[in-house]
Amino acid sequence: QEEDLDLLAALAVPIAAAVENDRLLREQASWAAAAEIQRSLLPRSRPEIPGYTFWEFYRTAQDVGGDLYDYVLVEDPDARTDAPVRWCVSLGDVAGHGMPAAILMAGACPEVRLLARAGAPPDEVLTFVNKSCCDSGVVNRFITMLLAEVDPAAHLLTLASAGHPAPLVRRADGRVEPLECPGGGPPLGVDRDASYSPSRFQLEPGEVVVFYSDGLVDAVDEFGGLLGAERLRDALARTTGGAEEVGEGILRAFSRHLKDRSPLDDVTIVCFGRNPNDP
Repeated sequence: QEEDLDLLAALAVPIAAAVENDRLLREQASWAAAAEIQRSLLPRSRPEIPGYTFWEFYRTAQDVGGDLYDYVLVEDPDARTDAPVRWCVSLGDVAGHGMPAAILMAGACPEVRLLARAGAPPDEVLTFVNKSCCDSGVVNRFITMLLAEVDPAAHLLTLASAGHPAPLVRRADGRVEPLECPGGGPPLGVDRDASYSPSRFQLEPGEVVVFYSDGLVDAVDEFGGLLGAERLRDALARTTGGAEEVGEGILRAFSRHLKDRSPLDDVTIVCFGRNPNDP
């Protein structure tokens, strides 16, 4: 009857709203769980090395993201008992962001951590994880990554790169230079037979190394302009002090550029280096 149709039409709207609300709540719960899992993959503390400082900034464009960084204490079982403590610093960036990128990074991060902790050199870690990414069957997704081993006894930085933008170093006199890695290879998951060769750099007192994901330099202001690598280097050149001062200086430039806008991509920054007064 006509009355039945009117009743059905009247009920359809609140029923549809209730179903949609239930779907959104379930989806929100899934994102919250994924975000909690991703946070568990992040380091809980910074390395404690006399004469060195570490600083980081991590912000996802959505609830979860495709960026991750890590600090890994090397526990090489074959090393001498009196061998100096070494740390690995990594920063990875999956192409894209959101849930698919987070899942891919969640698979790669534990492998990097396990191999680095066991004392594998950075280039060997990238070679192994690259094969694993290629064998995973995930298509149209890849990971750029920087992996560095810090030897504070020799003040030596061993760096390997998988298609990631070269890190920057702020010298004690304010000069800013890229740490190029000529032996770097393609992003992880692109070519199963790719090889990665390390580069080594000496760290002097007052020098700070900056790892960053491309979400930093690709940040868009209200006029559609990018922050860009040149502005990042200019901001870095104006900083003084150690890793924390350098990182905060970069954040100020980033915030001024965005103003009240939210970044369109995940942003991760890791700064580390020797204190200016380190003997």
